[in-house]
Amino acid sequence: MNCIGNKGCLSLADNTPDSLKALILRNNRVQDSACQALSSLVKNSPSLTNLNLELNFISDGCVDLIKAAVANKNIRYLDLSGNVLTDHPEQVALLSNTLCSRRD
Repeated sequence: MNCIGNKGCLSLADNTPDSLKALILRNNRVQDSACQALSSLVKNSPSLTNLNLELNFISDGCVDLIKAAVANKNIRYLDLSGNVLTDHPEQVALLSNTLCSRRD
């Protein structure tokens, strides 16, 4: 396990190059409070195609991150497994359907 946490996510969001293609933050204790910064990163990273946020502490407060991933036409892979997203099944379904259609 790494421990970049929320503070590290905020720093990443402010210092990420436009050429970033993959961001793997698996098991880094990322919480909802970092989602706004991650949403901005996803929106403003034209080359980003892969985002792995598996096994963090992300919950329903991150709906904006899901919306940003749907809006970014280059995102092909987003892993949110092992988090606690329960109250917005329609947003998760939209994200899943959108990303699946981009793989074709």
